[in-house]
Amino acid sequence: MPSRNLITIIVTLFACYACYSVAVKNRDAATLAEALDIVEREALYERERPELFQAAMKGMLSGLDAHSTYLSGDRYRHFDEEIDGQFGGVGVYFENVPEDGMYVLAVMPGHPADKSGLQAGDLIKSVDGQSAVNRERSEIALLMRGKVGESLTVEFERNGELKTATIQRAIIPLSSVHGYDRNADGSWSYSLPSHPQIAYIRIKQFADPTTGELKAAFDEIGDDVDSIIFDLRNNPGGLLDCATDICDMLLDENLTIVTTCGRGKVILSKVLSESPPTIAPDVEIVVLINRNSASASEIMAGCLQDHCRATVIGEQSWGKGTVQKVIRMKQGRAALKLTTSSYWRPSGTHIDRYDDESLKTKKWGVRPEPEFVVSLTEADVVSHLKQMQNREIRGLIPTAKQEQLMQLSTERFKKAIEDNAEQDAETETQNDQSPSPLDAVKPIDVDEIESLDLDHDAVLEKAIEFLTTPAITEKIAA
Repeated sequence: MPSRNLITIIVTLFACYACYSVAVKNRDAATLAEALDIVEREALYERERPELFQAAMKGMLSGLDAHSTYLSGDRYRHFDEEIDGQFGGVGVYFENVPEDGMYVLAVMPGHPADKSGLQAGDLIKSVDGQSAVNRERSEIALLMRGKVGESLTVEFERNGELKTATIQRAIIPLSSVHGYDRNADGSWSYSLPSHPQIAYIRIKQFADPTTGELKAAFDEIGDDVDSIIFDLRNNPGGLLDCATDICDMLLDENLTIVTTCGRGKVILSKVLSESPPTIAPDVEIVVLINRNSASASEIMAGCLQDHCRATVIGEQSWGKGTVQKVIRMKQGRAALKLTTSSYWRPSGTHIDRYDDESLKTKKWGVRPEPEFVVSLTEADVVSHLKQMQNREIRGLIPTAKQEQLMQLSTERFKKAIEDNAEQDAETETQNDQSPSPLDAVKPIDVDEIESLDLDHDAVLEKAIEFLTTPAITEKIAA
């Protein structure tokens, strides 16, 4: 056969295959569109086309794994803000009492609410003419947030007198690195009051600003401490690069931090430490974790544990060992959050709880050594979350109003648990910055509410005992 004829045949076959592939795709798309039409027209309960499309996308992705999802609308915007570490808002922490309105717990120094004259204890009655009475906290948060540079008007009550304030929204940074408590100017103090030689750093999640914030914390700490506690409890994860950058600051050079694998466990990448450690090798490091420490927080804890650079204290972590790639869609107005690979610790063990071997052995994520396991109830986890929120806002409230507003916050927290409102009971008082990323905390029994001890932190106490008892540290080092 002449070569020219053979080339013609090959080209024709490729063209036919391409046409067949397009036809199959079009047929599937047509079937989906037909199904949407039928459901929209015939279903007992009426639903709009966008709502049906959302459900179809959710169904397709939920069949893949627990973490793949479709993001659009407010959900996509909130996700974007969490990763960017900023949003357009006014900088105020609040607690709503539905029958009264929205009580300002604290304002962030130097941000729009503070500049407008809004104060802790003010009772906001309306936002841009929309009543704040009998609204959910999430609704009020959405009213407060918006485009940077746009203004909003709030009507509030102070000492029985009705006032108004116009506030221009600005970029509000979402601080992800916290200390133990606040200084007088609202900044964080990174040393434990009872043990100044121990630095305490809480990483709420791994976002764009986290590495820079941590470097600033290290600069402030300097050489004045002999040990550091990293609190990763209830840290849901975030950016992989951020977690690996932090590990790089704490490890010697050329050590494996994490390996990512694709289909068939094919290695896609291996991240190694590249820089000399920022923290001196003789500084003892402890990492605190619990059942809600996930993803990037597990990478950090597992890496430092595998290289014997840190002692892990608490309970077994969540076990989220998969990587989600965010693929923008609809001209940047929506996205697919799609699982594309998996995380593996330096020791070669898989982090994910849904891995076949993990399901058999019940071993996943990061687990403290037996002598450093602290058994926790759900009430203990909820209590710790409230303690974290208290530390975040107490230092921003004028001393004369602290007791009253902290009591209000605690009462609303307990009321939320009584109402079995999972979103409200799960973590921290809503502020206009963002809703909490955590959704793993379960409601607790009403009988346990009064027994919540907001002053006791068994995991932190275990860490302090370890760091201040020479016999224990010497035994572990040996």
